[in-house]
Amino acid sequence: MYFSHLPAGHSQTFEKLHRKIRTCHDTSMTLLYHAALQIVIALRELVFVCGHPSLWRFYIFFQVEYFFFSPYYLAERYAQHDDVYGFTPLFTAKRILRSVAHLLSRPMKSCHFLDLGCGDGRFVFLSGLVYRMQATGIERNPRFLNKCQLLGYALATKKVTFLDQDFLEGSFVHYDIIYLAWTTFSDETVRLLTSKLGEEVKSGAVVVTLSFPIDDVSFVIQHSQTLQMSWGHSQVFYQ
Repeated sequence: MYFSHLPAGHSQTFEKLHRKIRTCHDTSMTLLYHAALQIVIALRELVFVCGHPSLWRFYIFFQVEYFFFSPYYLAERYAQHDDVYGFTPLFTAKRILRSVAHLLSRPMKSCHFLDLGCGDGRFVFLSGLVYRMQATGIERNPRFLNKCQLLGYALATKKVTFLDQDFLEGSFVHYDIIYLAWTTFSDETVRLLTSKLGEEVKSGAVVVTLSFPIDDVSFVIQHSQTLQMSWGHSQVFYQ
């Protein structure tokens, strides 16, 4: 759009107005895309849960827990440092665990799963309720932590545990599967985590990361795939 035929002052005003309109349009399209994506994911999760009776009670309790305040609201209000909320849908989590099963040298039931920054905990509950693993989630957001612990009590399961802990301070030595959605982590956090993983992950364990692999010579990419996440598609690396 050109405003060269207008006086200088008016031209600048119209150019600014045009930029604002274009920005608003782009923002609206992004919001519409995100809203449509969440609807599609919610429907796919519902279909997935219908096929897994062991998740029925969890799913009902989960929906009740977040009926009034969505996870996005709680994440934004209680976010710390470089925390940005996003989740791994249940159907994607199962695909990840199926891929992990091919890389393990032991049955899944005997494994211990760890989700670093577990958010609303759905990956942890899937691991414990469907795959019968001992599953642990580490989360700093107090509202997410409280809701995850409450869900665990309501389900009366001993398969899931949620810890109020900075994952840079805990130990990784006892876990067979470690899941790390570090897409939005700062460079410093990634550096510290990479060093900690290299020092503490035991032999035979599988570490799954999103968006980029672990930059350490002790980790070798055994498999990778692109899967659906709450924000779109993401590359998943198995090391």
